[in-house]
Order: sequence, then C-alpha cells, then structure tokens
Amino acid sequence: MKALRNYQRKSKHVRPELLSGEHSETAGNYFKYDVKASKVSDDEIKRLAKLANDRLYKLEKSGQDEYSKEYQLVKHYADGDPNGKGKIYNTSMDSDRIRFTSSARGMTTEDRSYLVNTLRNFLRAESSTVTGTKNIAKQALATYKANNPNAPEDMTYSQYQKLWKTYREVVIPDKEAHEAYNAFITMMETTDLYQLSQEQIEQAMKYIKTSQESSVVGMLADIKEKTSIDNGGFIKWV
Repeated sequence: MKALRNYQRKSKHVRPELLSGEHSETAGNYFKYDVKASKVSDDEIKRLAKLANDRLYKLEKSGQDEYSKEYQLVKHYADGDPNGKGKIYNTSMDSDRIRFTSSARGMTTEDRSYLVNTLRNFLRAESSTVTGTKNIAKQALATYKANNPNAPEDMTYSQYQKLWKTYREVVIPDKEAHEAYNAFITMMETTDLYQLSQEQIEQAMKYIKTSQESSVVGMLADIKEKTSIDNGGFIKWV
C-alpha cells in the first residue's frame, strides 16, 4: 500500500467525475424556475419540446449521445425513473430513440411545471448540443494533458471520450477503489490503450475490474502479463 500512497501523492490528475463533464453540467441538479403552469401556453411547450428533441436527434446522429451527460440524464429518466419522471417523455415510439413529449394535455399542474422546467434546463445545458459535448471533452483533455506531463501528446478528444466512457461502464459499477482508478490513469500514460479498438479497451478494463491485486504496482503487473504484446496480448507498454 506504500506504493499506492506514493503514486497518489505524485499523480496530478482530475477525478473521473470532472473529466466526464460534470464540472460544467447541471448533472440533474436543475435550476428551479418559478413556473406557473397556467402561464405557459401549449404552443410554448411545443416550441421548447421541438428545440429539445432536435438536439436529441443531432446528438444521436453525430454519435455524441453516448458522451453527452444531458442526453444520458434524459435517457435515465425516460427509461423508468422511480420517481415517475418518465411520464414527460415519449417512450411509445418503435425505436430506442429518446424524446420529450410535446403535449401537456391531461397533465397535472405539477407535471406540467416539471416538463417546462426540464425542457428549459435541458436547453441551457452545455452538453445538450453536439458542439457543447465535444467542447467539454476537449476542455477535459486539455486539463488532463496540462496536469499530466506523461500524457500522450497525440491523444484526441474522441479517443479520450472513448476511454473514460468504457472505464465508467466497465470498472466503476463494481470497483471504485483507488487502485483501479490509478491503474487506469497509469495505463493511459504508459500504453497505447487510447489507440486500440473499443473491444480491446473493454477487455483491458475487465482485467482492471477483476484483478485481485491490492496495490497499483501489483495490479499493473497482473494486467501487463495478460495484455502485453510481448506475451501475445494486444497492448504496447512503455
């Protein structure tokens, strides 16, 4: 564990929640508008919904829906939030697309207000747009490179997005220990992980997730043994 403490003191990196864009996002903590439902016309609700749904479509078309914090929040609630917030979304379409409902007909005053609040907050969030989502990744990558002298200079923001998305999906749900996080950071700096295919990155993340080693040094040695090109694997280690 001494090696781990030494590594944590030396490592200059940002926590994953910052790198994912939450530093510039509402992240569900929506600004509370003082909305009186009776003062918001059906036409205004339709206008807001159309603007929001156009952004959802553009995020999907560009492939940025996977990386947009705001899109993922909408998906979470639309897919069945325990608080019943899913009722303001159109989930009856014959596809996996996520859309806001454009009609408040039959809604209670509370649900109507919530719909308007949610639409306005979605539209003000940076990652509700393709450009905003890309900018968040570019800013996070710039911060990462500035804080980590060993970061690969040629890493692109799209590669950076892919790495963090896979890390969050594969490792974090079951393993939030500092050892796993620090092993991932070290691999970003000492391997060609960022240049690999999605399948290979996922496999590497699974090795981090399942490692039984109790230190960063031990975990990295374990992962290197399984993935190094020199041993018939798929990762080039520096």
